[in-house]
Amino acid sequence: MNMWRQKHGISNEFLFSDLKEIARFTKTLALYFFIIMSGGMSVIGTVSATTVTQPQYPTNLYYCYNLGENTCTDMSPSQTETASLSAFAAWCLNNNVTGPDPSSHTGQIVTLGTMLFQSIPSVGKGAYVCMERMDYENGWLWSAYYALPIGNLVCPSNTVLDPTGNFCVTQQNLTITLSGSSEVEPSNGSTINTLPFIATVIDQNTGQPTTNPVNVHISLKVDPTSGGHDHGDSTRPRGGIAEVQTCTSDAECWSNSTANGAVVFNFNPTDASGTHTITATCDGCSNTATANVDVKVDGLWPIPDSGYYALTEDGSSKVIGSTTDHVYNHYLTTAASMKLWRLAADFYNYQIQNGVKTPILLHLNDGSLKWGGIFDLDTDWDEPHAEHRRGIVIDVRANSNPGAIPAADYAAFKQMAKQLKVDPYFEGDSTGQHFHLRLLNKRG
Repeated sequence: MNMWRQKHGISNEFLFSDLKEIARFTKTLALYFFIIMSGGMSVIGTVSATTVTQPQYPTNLYYCYNLGENTCTDMSPSQTETASLSAFAAWCLNNNVTGPDPSSHTGQIVTLGTMLFQSIPSVGKGAYVCMERMDYENGWLWSAYYALPIGNLVCPSNTVLDPTGNFCVTQQNLTITLSGSSEVEPSNGSTINTLPFIATVIDQNTGQPTTNPVNVHISLKVDPTSGGHDHGDSTRPRGGIAEVQTCTSDAECWSNSTANGAVVFNFNPTDASGTHTITATCDGCSNTATANVDVKVDGLWPIPDSGYYALTEDGSSKVIGSTTDHVYNHYLTTAASMKLWRLAADFYNYQIQNGVKTPILLHLNDGSLKWGGIFDLDTDWDEPHAEHRRGIVIDVRANSNPGAIPAADYAAFKQMAKQLKVDPYFEGDSTGQHFHLRLLNKRG
């Protein structure tokens, strides 16, 4: 370039910075057209294979602009403001513009080069350029006139401009779904202690799972007072996702990329029963998907009323063992309730047969919570209250409080229990003594 300037006697000041930018762009543009004017206008060229489609301007009108003169003054005002591309090309021809090859000093060659969808500093995208040679006493230089499109680039429906602003790409329209079962048993004591889920990302443009990997994000919440734990608080443990055994907050717990449009993971339940909510989102998705999971022991029912045992204190409506922290504490399986009823009836009849005019009713303390799981007597999500998880264990009063089994009848009561294949485990101190009845003769 310096040699060319010296040859033609042109100083640096004569060359506009825009011309240097134009020269630089012509070496690198993937889209480059030449329009040759010869009694008409024809277009030849190639389009880069990387394009999806090309954005268009809303009209075919252009604004004619020259950096030095601001407008193409040789055109009429109406043409200057809203000239068509053909009017701009005709104006370029009528002004006897030559070039842009600097070696072409004479002739009437008209070249209209387009730099579609490329940003030229201080000019803009989609600008057509017309080169005019200007002669001076000691040389000549090229002046550039631009046809600037009026309006903003627009893309066809379901496409958007890519980040470079050069091409229209298919607009992502992703949604996510979440599928899996809605119930699982508490982790302790269950043979099935995980629950599989599938998060699927659908491309709404095709109605099919996306083929490209998409990041999926999973979070987990727990209802603090669900499952019979009326004392729920922010310290309540929640389950886990995949290899994360315990999610520590409501924020994202786990993430992974889709394979063939899907992510598979397990929900890991807690020892405490209750409702967990799994939320799935993905990069580019327009929605979130949620699924509720009830961690519970299925098939637990309130112990039915009977004339052979008591669920409330004598002369009161207060439920034995019920607290504001665990209001519902008398839940058993149907099989366990039947064993309890049979044992209570046998003990009642035993007393009648031995001359007791007012037989004692078995006073029932804690069974299981309504959904089973850990019975945290001290409201600390731990188990000083052993077992009582699966609706097959009940505590029966055997101390000095009203309604307790008399010490003199302990042996007889144990014998009756064993005949029914009930394990009459005896535990507690002098004030809290009770029979810890394993009604189905097994721990739980």
